[in-house]
Amino acid sequence: MRNLTRQDCLAEAIGGSPNEQSKGGVGPHCISGVCEPGSHRRSSGRERYSKTTRYVTGCLQQGNDANQYYLIAENSKWHLKSDNVRLEDHVGHKVKVAGVVSNQPFHGMKEDLKAEVNKKPTETGVLTVTNLEIVSDSCN
Repeated sequence: MRNLTRQDCLAEAIGGSPNEQSKGGVGPHCISGVCEPGSHRRSSGRERYSKTTRYVTGCLQQGNDANQYYLIAENSKWHLKSDNVRLEDHVGHKVKVAGVVSNQPFHGMKEDLKAEVNKKPTETGVLTVTNLEIVSDSCN
């Protein structure tokens, strides 16, 4: 175990290859400035961002590609994907989605780092949508 700053921890985590990270070989996990290489794979139940459902309300917009969708919400922008919700049917609507954040340990680290640099950061990430409710037929 070694002491690193959150920025060092994030940089090292991002630097590892996806194959190494999936094996748990690299990709440190920071807790109060202490990095434990490979510990991001352990599940202690104490992670700030867990696999619980997130709820976000905003405007559903079409991306540049056919199957690319974004949810623009107050202080956040989410790239949406789903296997069971037809997002294309709700483009231009204000919606409330329920979903799971992709790559949660690194998402949490990234958002914590952004919060240290910016007082009102815009949260960004990928959300796998499990449920969608229409709030309004338009985004206005």
